[in-house]
Amino acid sequence: MDVLHLVLTMALATAGGALGAGGVAWLFWTAFKLVHRPQWGPVLAFVLVLVLSYPWLRTNELAQTLLLFSALTAAVGLVSPSDSAGGEKRSNGGHRFGEGA
Repeated sequence: MDVLHLVLTMALATAGGALGAGGVAWLFWTAFKLVHRPQWGPVLAFVLVLVLSYPWLRTNELAQTLLLFSALTAAVGLVSPSDSAGGEKRSNGGHRFGEGA
């Protein structure tokens, strides 16, 4: 019975952490699309999750998995190109910050 409880707890903590981090990252991604920097959203969501979950990190599996999945979504937000964020074309020929010919 203890093994079943452990497996169920870990499965729910993993699913809850993934859904929670994904939801917060999506919410911040959508909000930061308004200022044309959606890739900043998951990074700031990770910082928010880190600050809010810090008191529970040692004892709560859900807080630990939420922080883990928030870090993963922040990493994806950092490496994703800006063009794929909104699908809009750049006015300077597709170059970032006016570089190139």
